[in-house]
Amino acid sequence: MTPPSEEQPAPPDRFVLTTRDGQRFTGADARIDIRFTERTAPADVELSFTTSDAAGGTWAALARPPVDFLRLRSLGVPIATGALGPGQAAVERRSAEGTSTLADSGELQLKLEDNKLVGEFSRTPAGFEARFAGPFVVTCSVPQSAGGPNPPSPEGGGSLVLVVDTNFETELCRPFAALAGQ
Repeated sequence: MTPPSEEQPAPPDRFVLTTRDGQRFTGADARIDIRFTERTAPADVELSFTTSDAAGGTWAALARPPVDFLRLRSLGVPIATGALGPGQAAVERRSAEGTSTLADSGELQLKLEDNKLVGEFSRTPAGFEARFAGPFVVTCSVPQSAGGPNPPSPEGGGSLVLVVDTNFETELCRPFAALAGQ
């Protein structure tokens, strides 16, 4: 048996989104980013993915699910425009020519099952109804003071420094290790 060569990035087409009219968009794994800004406060959770079609158009989604999503592994959130609060999502389509359109209403349904993110956009304006499925990656960040690694302090000091707990070893990140496949 030969040792594996250097680590390679994931194929860019494992995550698939299909619109109601059958247009197919593909992309890299979805991301679930868990960020603790305080030891005693609930985490901020952000879920995102970007896909593209053969013509160069893109479809991107960003959601701020409540932290309960990570335990329940299922949720529905309204689609909104502007700054997103917890429990909201945004969806953008961009044509190959660069014209951007945001959905201004609808709902995003999400479910984590069999190590995949599965979901759909429903009750949206014309052109935004779609289903998607694909793998996801999970990151967990904690304040530097929460026992994470000690990177150099930012210039000027006094700023909150978050560090990524890549091994999910800190007390705050440990509960999400299984979700991350660790």
